[in-house]
Amino acid sequence: MWKMRSKTVAVMMVTSLISVASFADGHLPEVEAEVRRIDQNAGKITLRHGNIPNLDMPPMTMVFQVEEKTLLDGIPSVSTRRF
Repeated sequence: MWKMRSKTVAVMMVTSLISVASFADGHLPEVEAEVRRIDQNAGKITLRHGNIPNLDMPPMTMVFQVEEKTLLDGIPSVSTRRF
């Protein structure tokens, strides 16, 4: 069950990075992301993402604050799964 949730959370986070810039041309590029850390108490997820070409953003690690901490339930603190 956590695999689906972690994939969904990761995809939502990375999609939020690229959605505004891609809105004008109507499509979103595929971007790989890896869940690196979960801080359940603070409601934060750390993702390492690949290149985001439409934002001219190189691969990097970023921390995202989630509004609903329950979205992070069941995701292991470190996952090397790629999405």
